[in-house]
Amino acid sequence: MDHAEYHTQQGRWLHGLAAVLQSKNVFLQTSWALKAKKNLHCKALGLEVHGLSATQIEDLLQIVRRRNVFVRHYADRSFYPARMLEFADRTVIDIRANGDPDKVKEQAKVIAELFEKACILSTTPAYPRSTLHRALAVTEHRREVVDLLMGQRFEVLSSSSKRTRELKGLVIDETFIDRFKKLGIEAIVQAATEPTQTGTRVREGLNWLFESRLEPHVPAAIVKTTIALESMLGGDAKEPLRQTLSERSAFLLSAEPAMRKQVSQCIKQFYDIRSAVVHGSGKSKPKAIDRTLETIDRLTLCILSTLSANHAQLNSFEAMRIWCEECRWGTSTEIKRPVSTSILRHAIAYSAK
Repeated sequence: MDHAEYHTQQGRWLHGLAAVLQSKNVFLQTSWALKAKKNLHCKALGLEVHGLSATQIEDLLQIVRRRNVFVRHYADRSFYPARMLEFADRTVIDIRANGDPDKVKEQAKVIAELFEKACILSTTPAYPRSTLHRALAVTEHRREVVDLLMGQRFEVLSSSSKRTRELKGLVIDETFIDRFKKLGIEAIVQAATEPTQTGTRVREGLNWLFESRLEPHVPAAIVKTTIALESMLGGDAKEPLRQTLSERSAFLLSAEPAMRKQVSQCIKQFYDIRSAVVHGSGKSKPKAIDRTLETIDRLTLCILSTLSANHAQLNSFEAMRIWCEECRWGTSTEIKRPVSTSILRHAIAYSAK
């Protein structure tokens, strides 16, 4: 991109923003995890992820100084310009909506948080947990620590350190956007904001899976992924969870008997490992546990996508339970399955590596 084209794009963004602000509110929030090389558009959410350069922010400040009376005349006029400068050379989540500004801000903050979490989860089929943790600077120690031992008469000196990692972030490029679309991530965020039982279950599943993916301790991650599954598919406390969740997962993810059997077996295996870890009686090798957890994280994300794509049809736990029961007798209605069979196969194959 040459110098003239760059400045043309800068001016086009600013002109477009000024035009939008004639009738809509614009909410911008910096992203701590995403680095946009390509813009990510989500029309249904009225949302776009993009970068903001220092030049764009400086130009925007000039307009704000001219048009906002508080910035021009009042004592706190330095606060908003200083705050706006913090957006320079950052990736932002940009949401545009009609309505009362205070209500728009409240709703937009919820959407931006869910969206960023969903973007992080979209990397699950591509990034093992360790790769994700390196990109997002996740370590077992929460803070940087340095120690020093001095022996008697200073004859012994010893020191060690636990350093925090540099946060590299997740790059939004063509590959990221393609995977984002194939997994139905936008629909997950939409469903998570719906005021229905399924909307609540999707939201809880998303939040718990996010916590699991960023958890550096595997036993804790296993518990959090379990909660994600149970918050979406569990219900009656009297139900045998291992059997019930394995069946519901299988029915939701595939119409093929062979694939359903494989999904069910994976969920059952995971519950066996979960019980062993929780009760301290496990004999599984750490690598086998890690691979099984990665497989279930991938399947849990696929379940999130399937429930979200069918949130109108399966809009309550009872509707989902009845539909799964009908699957047992071959009388269920057809549902959307947005995740491809190849993604499911790769997820299942991961545990066998």
